[in-house]
Amino acid sequence: MYFISSKGNDNNSGLSKNESWATLKKISDFDAKPGDIFALEGGSVFHGNIDWSWKDIGYPTNPITITSYGENKATIISPQNQHGIIYNGLGGLRISNLILQGNQNSEPGYFGIYVETQFALIHNIYIENVEIFYYSSAGIGLLSASIDLNINDVTIDKCNLHHNTNAVMLAGIANLKLINTNVYENDWVGDSSAPIGGYGLSLFNCRDSLVERCSSNRNGLLTLNAGGHGGMLLENCDNVKVSCCFFIGNGDATGLDGQGIVLYGAHDCLVENCVTVSNLNGGISLFHDEWCRYVERCEIRDCVCINDVTSLALIGSVLDCTISNNEFYTHSFDGVYRKTMDVALNAEIEPTPDNKRVSVLGNRFNANGGALLLEASPGLQGIYWLIENIWDSTNPIISSRERTFSRIIDALTAEPIKI
Repeated sequence: MYFISSKGNDNNSGLSKNESWATLKKISDFDAKPGDIFALEGGSVFHGNIDWSWKDIGYPTNPITITSYGENKATIISPQNQHGIIYNGLGGLRISNLILQGNQNSEPGYFGIYVETQFALIHNIYIENVEIFYYSSAGIGLLSASIDLNINDVTIDKCNLHHNTNAVMLAGIANLKLINTNVYENDWVGDSSAPIGGYGLSLFNCRDSLVERCSSNRNGLLTLNAGGHGGMLLENCDNVKVSCCFFIGNGDATGLDGQGIVLYGAHDCLVENCVTVSNLNGGISLFHDEWCRYVERCEIRDCVCINDVTSLALIGSVLDCTISNNEFYTHSFDGVYRKTMDVALNAEIEPTPDNKRVSVLGNRFNANGGALLLEASPGLQGIYWLIENIWDSTNPIISSRERTFSRIIDALTAEPIKI
């Protein structure tokens, strides 16, 4: 174990508290071996960063650890336009019990914890009990630059990320566990041409993974770019389970996005026992356009959506999906109608949109003061079992392109809308 203290000296051995090092640069320059532990003095502030991008250190089954010692967490404050901890090794990295603070004047592109690989396989990354804020790209960025899943076996547990451009950005990861983590008020307010911003939890091309007992709240409310903003994004992901999570008050200053959770081109994903509240677009959205695959074989079950602008949205080609045993509650607010279900097959995005074998079964829709919007071209023949739900509403609940229906069956059998 190597100790780093505000009272240390880089000429010391680092092997005891009395012989501690003083700077993060000493760690960066050190030829770390598998199993090494670098312990920063709790309660102290260290300016600089830990840069292990320069060679392949680490071994997956014998991790290198960066942590704090003592009762409190150590704080790393990154200079402008620098990452907090950057790693490009073989895997076997544990980061725990730290505070990472970025620089709010940094250009876009800097992370609190940054792991990137193009060709090498990285296994066994563990991040626990870390607070991260003020980074211009994301608090945590684990990115496989190729289309292959080159980062495997990742756990992010009990972390707290806020006031970054994005909280968590994960790409090309297999066997991810993202659990017990809270993210809030992550926004990008720079140039509108900047990369994606305003997301709490964003997963790209991830597979065989679990997101559980997380909360993602009030993200994207100030974000000015049009790259998508909201509580959680699953983009082109396969076999990802999202369970027992909260998505509250996520929004979008441009009015384009702001979903609680969006499955964008996802396959074989499950969202269960989640809660969305007062998101400024879809509480839960299944979304396909020309930039992603069809949404296929996904399931939404046992969720509760309360007072989102749109509780549930199916947009583009959504195939073989099941929406069951959910509760959708919505109310009018300042004269603006809230839609409890938006089946919007957008012909401008996808010229031949198609919903096939989508089962909407056993849900409760409560639309007091609101409406159920069914918008489709052509028709809604692919939506099965829509009448096998519970409908609680005091107003006409079904509308479709300025047409209002008093019965669901009338909407389902109406002539398709011509576009």
